[in-house]
Amino acid sequence: MMVVPLEVAEELQAMRQELATLRAALTPLLADAGWLTVHDAAMKYRVSESTINRWVQAGRMEAKGAGASRRVKMIA
Repeated sequence: MMVVPLEVAEELQAMRQELATLRAALTPLLADAGWLTVHDAAMKYRVSESTINRWVQAGRMEAKGAGASRRVKMIA
């Protein structure tokens, strides 16, 4: 086991805590990469929100969630 000066150990612990905080904040963002709200998808594809919902019902787009939290997978 390596002996580390107390100041360095404390600084490393603070960095570990900061990294854990950043990781926790980024995880939801990365999980939603490639997914848009119905409104944002409608704006991107220049169609109405109703059209996006019809595409989901027809199987043309993948969706997850419901209501305001509903997200649709971007299409190529």
